[in-house]
Amino acid sequence: MFYLSWVIVVVYMIATSLSIPFGVFALAISPAKGQTFKRMFLAFIIVGPVILLVGFLAAVLLESHVLAKLTGMFCGPLGLLAGAIAGWNHARSLRKHGPAFPSVSIRG
Repeated sequence: MFYLSWVIVVVYMIATSLSIPFGVFALAISPAKGQTFKRMFLAFIIVGPVILLVGFLAAVLLESHVLAKLTGMFCGPLGLLAGAIAGWNHARSLRKHGPAFPSVSIRG
C-alpha cells in the first residue's frame, strides 16, 4: 500500500507539472492562438467534470470512496493535460496545412 501511494503522488506531480508548460508551448507554436485556446479550454471544461462524474458514480454505485477521492484529486490535472494535448493536436494540424493566406507575409 505504501508503494501505491508513492505511485499516485508521482503520477499526480507529473500530470500537474507537465500540463501547464506543454499547454503554453502548444499556444506558442500555434498560428491561430485564439482558436487553439478555445479548443484547449473546451477540452478542459469537458474532461474535468466528466472525471468528477465518474468519481460520483463510483462512490454511489460501487461504494468506492477511494476511487471517488482519486478522481476528485485528478480532475484538475487531467483536465489541464487533456487541454494541452488538444491544443498540441490543433496547433500541429494548423501548421501542417500551412497558412490560410500564403501571399500575405508579416515579418517582425
